[in-house]
Amino acid sequence: MFAMLRGGYGPMLVAGWGALVLTLSVPPFGHVLMVQPTDWPRVTSLFVLYGLASAIGGFLRREELRTLEREIRLADALAQMRALHAESVAANERQRTERDLLNGILAASVAGILVVDTTGAIIFANHRAEQVLGLASNGLRERRYDSPAWRHTDHEGGPWPDAQQPFARVIATGEPVFDVCHGIERPDGRRVLLSINGAPLRDAQGALSAVVFAVTDVSESVAAANSLRERDRQLEQITSAMPGVVFQYVLEADGREHFPFVTHFETIGLGIGAAELMVDASLAYDLLHPEDRLAFLASVRQSARTLQPWVHQFRSIDPTSPAQWRWMSSNATPQRNASTGAITWNGIMMDVTDRRRLEDDLRQAQRIESVGRLAGGIAHDFNNVLTAILGQADLLAQDAMPGSEVADGVAHIRQAAESGAALTRQILGFARRQVMSPRVVDVASMLIRVTPLLQRVLREQVQLTSQVPANVGRVRVDPALFDQVLMNLVVNARDAIEGAGTVTVQVRRIEPDDSARARYATLSDGPIIEIAVIDTGTGMTDEVRARAFEPFFTTKAVGQGTGLGLATSYGIVMQAGGSMELESVEREGTTVRIALPAVSDRLEEATAPTFPVRGGRETILVVDDDAAVRRVTIATLTRRGYNVVEAHDGTSAIALARALPRRIDLLLSDVVMPGITGLQLAEALRAEGLVDRVLFVSGYAGGMFNDAGQLPDDMELLSKPFGVAEIEQRVRRALDRSDAASPLQKKDL
Repeated sequence: MFAMLRGGYGPMLVAGWGALVLTLSVPPFGHVLMVQPTDWPRVTSLFVLYGLASAIGGFLRREELRTLEREIRLADALAQMRALHAESVAANERQRTERDLLNGILAASVAGILVVDTTGAIIFANHRAEQVLGLASNGLRERRYDSPAWRHTDHEGGPWPDAQQPFARVIATGEPVFDVCHGIERPDGRRVLLSINGAPLRDAQGALSAVVFAVTDVSESVAAANSLRERDRQLEQITSAMPGVVFQYVLEADGREHFPFVTHFETIGLGIGAAELMVDASLAYDLLHPEDRLAFLASVRQSARTLQPWVHQFRSIDPTSPAQWRWMSSNATPQRNASTGAITWNGIMMDVTDRRRLEDDLRQAQRIESVGRLAGGIAHDFNNVLTAILGQADLLAQDAMPGSEVADGVAHIRQAAESGAALTRQILGFARRQVMSPRVVDVASMLIRVTPLLQRVLREQVQLTSQVPANVGRVRVDPALFDQVLMNLVVNARDAIEGAGTVTVQVRRIEPDDSARARYATLSDGPIIEIAVIDTGTGMTDEVRARAFEPFFTTKAVGQGTGLGLATSYGIVMQAGGSMELESVEREGTTVRIALPAVSDRLEEATAPTFPVRGGRETILVVDDDAAVRRVTIATLTRRGYNVVEAHDGTSAIALARALPRRIDLLLSDVVMPGITGLQLAEALRAEGLVDRVLFVSGYAGGMFNDAGQLPDDMELLSKPFGVAEIEQRVRRALDRSDAASPLQKKDL
C-alpha cells in the first residue's frame, strides 16, 4: 500500500522500513548499525529518521519525476510540432505543384477557359480565352460574359437568341451544356465561330456560384468543313454530269474489299444503289453475267499484281428486263498503300450497251455492205444473162406458132428466167440496190391492208395479233416492198414457233424526247415510227443472232428456206432510210424492230403507169459491154422500126456519136461498164450536144441512188432483167418526153 504512494514516497518508505526490519530481525545488520532489537528508543529514533529520510527522499524524487515528465511532454509536443510543420510544408508543396500544373494546363490548353459568376462577370479567363474572345488581360472587373460589345450570331451571321446562349441555359437549368456552336462578332469586326461546353460550379451548400466554360475557336475547322462540302458539291455536280459512275474500290491485304466512294450507282440501272454497294461490296458480283465472272476476277487480280490500269468490259444484269444483259466498261488506276498493303482503284464505270450495239450494227452493216457489193456484182452479171434469156425467149415466142411445142418450150424458158430474176431481186434488195418507188403512206392503213395477207401464211395453231394505234403517223416507203418485209418477218416468226404460239405486230410512235429514242441514234432527228414483230418461238443463240442478217444464212432444213428473208428485209428498210434491230433470247422468242422516220407530208396515192406500145423511126444508140444483151436489145428495137446504132463501151460510143450525120434521139446505155461508165458517157454526149434523152439500163444500180435511196428525178432507169414488152414501153416513154432531161451532175448521183 505504501509502495503505491505517488511522487516517490512509497518506494522510499518501503526502503526505509525494510532496512529497519532487517536491523531488528537480523542481528548482523543491527550490529553493523549498532542497534539492538531491545533498544527501543534507538529503534524508534531510527524508525523516525528512516521515515523522515524517506519522506524527504520521496519529495525530492517526486519533483524529479515531475521535471522529467514535463521534459517528456515538451519533447512530445516539439516532435508533434515538427511533424505538423513537415506536413504543412509537404501540403504547401503539393498545392504549389498542383497549382503550377493547373496553370500550365490552362496556359497550354487549346480551349479557352472561363469562369463566370452568376451575375455574368468573368472572374477568370486563361490566355487562350483572352485570345479567342479579344479580352484585355487587365481590368478583370469590367469583363462580362454578356458584354454589349459582342454580338452573338449563328454560323451565317444571323441573330442568336439570348435564351440559347450557353450561360443562360446553365443558369436556367443548372445542368451542363455541350457543343453549343454559335458566333461572336468582336468589336474589331472579326467574327469567330465558337464551340462551347459549360458546367455549373457549386458552393459547400450546393448553391450555384459560378459557371465554368471551355471555349474553342472552330472558325477554321468550320471554314474547312464548308470548303470540303463545297468541293463535295462540285465533285457531285461533275460526277453527276459524267456519263458513268465514279468509284473508289479498296482491296485490303487480308482480302477484304469495300467501296469507300461510289456516285449514283443506281443511275446506270443495275438495281442497287450506291449506299448499298458501299455497305456490301459483294453485291457487285451478283450482278455479273455468270460467263463473265471468272474473267472479271482474273482481270482484277492481274491489275493488283502488276499495278497496271484495270480496263475491262463485262456484262451485267438488266433489272428492267431480266432476260437482257447490259454491257459495262470500267477503267481504273490502282495504287498500293506501302504501310498497309491495301490496293485502291480510282476509276469510272460506264454503260456501253448502246455503244456496243452501234458497234455491232456498224460491223454488221460493214459485213453486209461488203457481201452486198459482192452480191450486187454477181447480180449484175447474172441479170445480163437473164436479160438475154428473157429477150430471146420473147423474140422466139413472137415467131412461134401459139400452142406449138416451140411455144411451150419458150414459155418454160421464160418461167425459169423469171424465177432467176426473182432471186436477183432479192439479192439486190439485200444489197440495197433495187429501184424503189416510195410514197407517203399511213402506217395504220398499210398494216390493216396487209394483215389478211399475213394471216394466210400462218398455221391454225399460230395466232396473229395487232397493236396498231389509229393515228400513229405516216412514213415514206415503197408499199409493195414493205409488204414483202412484213411478210418475210411473219413467215420467219411462224417457222420459229413449235406448235401453238403468237405473232404480234406492234406499232408505236417515239417522240424525240422519249428515252427509247436513244436506241435509234443513227436515224435523223425527229419522231420515228417503230414496227415490232414479236413471236413466242424458240429464240436464237448469240451465235445465230449475230449472223441473222447475213444472206443465205439459215437454220432451216434444206429446201425450207433460202436465208434471204431477213437479209432482203434489212436491205429494204435501210434503203428506205430506216433502221432494223433484232432481239432474241433462246427459248423465249424473238423481236424484230423496224424504225422509220415519221413524215408530215400529205398522203400520196399510187398511180399505175401506162405506156403506149408502138414503134418509131428515131435513132437510138445502144451501148453495153455484154454482147448478148446488145443483140437482144437491138433485135427488139429493130423490129419496132427504130434506127439502132450499137457500141460495146463508152469510148467507142463517143466516137460513133461524133461520126453520125444526125443527132441521137435516145442514148440507151448500161451503167456499169469498163472504162467510161454510162453516167460519164451521158454527161460527155450531152456536153457536146449530141444527145438529149437518156435511158439507163443496169442489172446493178450501185452508185446511182441519192441519200433517200431513190434515183434522181432526171434519171430514167430500166432494170435488168427485162423482157421485150418492158423495153419497148420504156423506150417509147423516154422518146415521148416533152422536154429533155437536164445534164446529169456528179454531185446529184
